[in-house]
Amino acid sequence: MAIVLVPSVVNGTVAGWKDTEKGAGEFTAGSVEAVQNLKCINQGVGGLLTSSVRLEWAPPASQPPVAHIYRITVKKNGSVDTVNTTSQLNYLYTDSRLVKISSYELTVQQVTTTGEWAGPARTATATGISVVLGLTMVCGSGN
Repeated sequence: MAIVLVPSVVNGTVAGWKDTEKGAGEFTAGSVEAVQNLKCINQGVGGLLTSSVRLEWAPPASQPPVAHIYRITVKKNGSVDTVNTTSQLNYLYTDSRLVKISSYELTVQQVTTTGEWAGPARTATATGISVVLGLTMVCGSGN
């Protein structure tokens, strides 16, 4: 003879409910577009006696005029040097650590407010030369 013990419910509960009202919703796909007209602008007099370049761009053309956030990534000699965000349509990059000859790749991307989604990158290049102080920093060709 076997005895089987089964737990019993003393105070029973209902673990769910049924609601007869209907709900409706709608989802819309979106995209994060690339910035337009990226320009790298020399600072100083023809890029001399400066260690800065300025980036300027226009917002994506196909999106409504809402607040945009842009991520700027600067690679110095192939390694990420700086990552910043701005809501402005320009960014001044200054390298206070110019050492000999340095190459720069500056990218701008529109990003969502959480930074989880990013549009295509637009890239500009620059070259910096220094002896002791920032001798020159100039934008590359084709920017």
